[in-house]
Amino acid sequence: MSAIQPKILTWARRTAGLSLDGATRALGLTDARGRTGRQRLEAMELGEDEPTRPVLLKMAKTYHRPLLVFYLAEPPKAGDRGQDFRTLPGHEKFNPELDAFLRDIKARQGLIRSMLEDDKAEPLEFVSSATIELPAAKRL
Repeated sequence: MSAIQPKILTWARRTAGLSLDGATRALGLTDARGRTGRQRLEAMELGEDEPTRPVLLKMAKTYHRPLLVFYLAEPPKAGDRGQDFRTLPGHEKFNPELDAFLRDIKARQGLIRSMLEDDKAEPLEFVSSATIELPAAKRL
């Protein structure tokens, strides 16, 4: 069994928004061993061929994925980005940089939260202290 899971290759290409032909062009796969570049990519995604290290590095760069992702057993679950009111439901575009950024932020928030819980920080008295009856500050 190969270390690279074919379903990961297909998932990475699709989530990058590339068709087989588009990915073949973007990766610069040429005809070799009596097969077209597209056929070579299909064979990799079907598990018939294993990508070489240089091809895998090109895939990581082209698909905007870290190299480590290609060694996972299953495709990672999509992160919850919340609702985007700028697009219609079902027409959202995948943005790997945004997903990576949000994962990083959530990981950092988790670290800070656990540090604060460990230190048993006292609540700040000004948090949630404003009410509708509180007058606005005078401007000079």
